[in-house]
Amino acid sequence: MGLPELPIMVASEAYSSVGPPEVRKDIDEHIDQIIAALTTPIKVGKEQLEVPITTPGGPSPLVQNTIEFTGKDWIEAFDKFQEAFLKWGWSDGLVLIPPTRERVDAMLKGTSHSRDEVVVERFEPAKGEATVEKIAIAAAMAGCKPEYLPVVLAAVEALADPTFDLIQTSMSTGAHTPFLFVNGPIRQKIDINSKAGPLGPGSKNRANATIGRAVRLIMINIGGCYLGIKDMDVLGTSNKFGMLIGENEEANPWEPYHVEIGYDRNKSVISALGMDSQNETALAAVEPEVLLYYYASVMCDFGGGALACAHLFDADTIVLMNPEHARIVADKGWSKKDVREYLFQTCGVTEDDLTAGGRAEITPVYTET
Repeated sequence: MGLPELPIMVASEAYSSVGPPEVRKDIDEHIDQIIAALTTPIKVGKEQLEVPITTPGGPSPLVQNTIEFTGKDWIEAFDKFQEAFLKWGWSDGLVLIPPTRERVDAMLKGTSHSRDEVVVERFEPAKGEATVEKIAIAAAMAGCKPEYLPVVLAAVEALADPTFDLIQTSMSTGAHTPFLFVNGPIRQKIDINSKAGPLGPGSKNRANATIGRAVRLIMINIGGCYLGIKDMDVLGTSNKFGMLIGENEEANPWEPYHVEIGYDRNKSVISALGMDSQNETALAAVEPEVLLYYYASVMCDFGGGALACAHLFDADTIVLMNPEHARIVADKGWSKKDVREYLFQTCGVTEDDLTAGGRAEITPVYTET
């Protein structure tokens, strides 16, 4: 990450998983290394900032703009391509579409930007240069149509915004992944599914699935988010193949999200949230208080979260309401602000709950005055 000479002490255990005696023992065994690391000057030069990205298969074999795969027929050549990209770590594990020059050129017709234009100069965590062409290559491999490319480009910009915290989402030991949602006319223009099952499989979800997958391939091949090298996820999640939906604005009894945050209704907007878990609430209720109480009960699960970043961080929770639930609440005169306020007041766990789970000390975060 730009400091290859940075001294690192590797702990024998994850300190959150062992008690004080084990932590003390490990520190005692490494104390000389820690002292040496803290007292030895670190060389920091410009040359150190240009660090080649290491892939699981070793140094990149790409010394020219193209790599050629041959075989007795196209199927054998295709299989060689798949196996090579898996070996080099350039794949997400699923079958890739070969990013041939013709296919990438066709993809680039989906945007007015030039292929050499830099979208993000240093895309975290490996600080790769994200050009329009590199992004188009990932989109081609993911199976995107050319008309999807503007959404992929916008998603890359959203992830690179410092408020998103791409490093945490990319490198955590938890199953973090970008959750992307789209507003505005682009939803209908490129058939982003905003209705039934937008986060799952299905022929209606081509745009959702391939755009989300393209973003993951960009995180891998431009951001250097290789599993076991920079992506340190312990268990993983199928969500990391890609998560993208469109907001069902037509069935929304309130104003759409992008309008709420200041955009014109006729503008197309993509938003990004770093997500680490997902819970579903399925129930029958006709009163807002009853319905939202169950939403709050899922949100305050302090062992996880509902479409949220880990509760260890200063993070938000996003609530996705189906149209039926939204109508129940809105028809009784509740606004979005009312819903948020109710969830904020209702969602919580007690100090006894936390201490029963092993938290010996409680540090207040919010103080009521």
